[in-house]
Amino acid sequence: MTEALPGLLDALRALAALALVLGLIVLTGWLLRRQAARRGAGALAVEDRLALARGVQLVVVNAHGRRLLMGVSEKSVQLLTDLEIDEDVVPAPEAVPVVANRPADFTSWLAAKIAARRRA
Repeated sequence: MTEALPGLLDALRALAALALVLGLIVLTGWLLRRQAARRGAGALAVEDRLALARGVQLVVVNAHGRRLLMGVSEKSVQLLTDLEIDEDVVPAPEAVPVVANRPADFTSWLAAKIAARRRA
């Protein structure tokens, strides 16, 4: 029985070391998340982005309550204007391209295509 005791003590030490390492990993992750949340507490946020060309875009940034329109390219970032925040303005819905003579739903579109093929 005394021969099994050193092996058991080694296994318990290894298990305790593993638990300590895992605990340190969890603690480090928790501290990093907490620090990141505190550092980026809404100071800067990209509200919208519009690509104009390859590597060139317009960006609306909210910085400490100010809305800024910025031009961004591969080599520079420029402040274009400071936008006024208007609480009464409702954002426009997403633009939907209108195609002439196009049925509103897929079923009617498919029926029209089948009828056109039968006539041909």
